Amino acid sequence: MSDRPLPDIMARTPAQIGAALRRLRRLRGRTQRDVANRVGLRQPTVSAAETGRPGTHLATLCDLLAALDLELVVRPRSTDARIPDPFDR
Repeated sequence: MSDRPLPDIMARTPAQIGAALRRLRRLRGRTQRDVANRVGLRQPTVSAAETGRPGTHLATLCDLLAALDLELVVRPRSTDARIPDPFDR
């Protein structure tokens, strides 16, 4: 596992959360199988979460965050115009 600090990543959609998990997992130097084995999941479950598959259980997300030594922080939405808002249609 790499000791370098990980970046903060903003995510607003399941696909963005999945991409963030994938990026941070890779930066940690872990495979999907490593992460799955660490928390008792199957590798396809990790893959599905990383692709932002709808229906991923919150418990699965929490398990993946724990396996990667990450935490979820909920804060007021940024008003930065450079960040696309998925609710603007």
